[in-house]
Amino acid sequence: MDTIVYLYHSKEPVRFVTEKWQEKEYCLIRLGVPALLWQNLRKKEGEEEQGEVQENVRRLLGELPSIQTALRFLGNNPNWTYCAYEGILREKLDMEIWQQYWDIPEFAEYHVYPWVGMMMEQASCDRYLILGYAPCLGKILCGCAERLRSVTWYLLQEQYIQAVQNFVEDFYQEYGLAIELHVLGENESWVKIHPSSTASVNVLDFTGEEKLSACNVAKGSIWLDMDSLEGKSRRIETRNPQITYCSMKKLWKQRQKEPIRLDTINKNRYNT
Repeated sequence: MDTIVYLYHSKEPVRFVTEKWQEKEYCLIRLGVPALLWQNLRKKEGEEEQGEVQENVRRLLGELPSIQTALRFLGNNPNWTYCAYEGILREKLDMEIWQQYWDIPEFAEYHVYPWVGMMMEQASCDRYLILGYAPCLGKILCGCAERLRSVTWYLLQEQYIQAVQNFVEDFYQEYGLAIELHVLGENESWVKIHPSSTASVNVLDFTGEEKLSACNVAKGSIWLDMDSLEGKSRRIETRNPQITYCSMKKLWKQRQKEPIRLDTINKNRYNT
């Protein structure tokens, strides 16, 4: 079972803040990076504040190795611990300096089952609009086939492989539902298309394209961003308020269920 450490910018000035959630499929730990760090790690040479501020910055960076060890053991398997960054934190931190002290690998399995399956829990429409490809899509579609009214699927030419063609044919024979395929031309890209729907749909977005248009997607649709691009989140939620945007990072950021709070490592200068 994986452990995800979600790093975000905290308003706590000089203290790491830790909360843990035990989910069914994985463990989520949110780690708040103190303001002193993210406010000072991007200052250019000659602009650094002296004295107590820099002493505290060095102290906080020095705590990171022991914090990482503790976080790995708070989860269920120290060898399966990954991190994800809040977008604004990544922008504020000097990642070159940060990664000299932080060595938990970044999570990259967004397109892999069961993570896609967990995202599908947010889908509530009986029509699907699929953008792009992931190896687990066959499993996903077969799992909800009895509830489907329509499936429209957009693919790049290189994604229209024999396995996709075979699946589309087999899906029709097994469930009696024809998947409407749109294969992009040689000179087409995701930013040039305008996917549309006349009724609310679940948009399964595997494109990894931040500037994809959502203006022609019907009101009440659910946009599942399988790459968790926070720039896309801001664009869709600002320009298309009639659509509900969802991603794993958004779920991790907004987790509402009461966390498990552990106070046993308080003495090590950070809160758990």
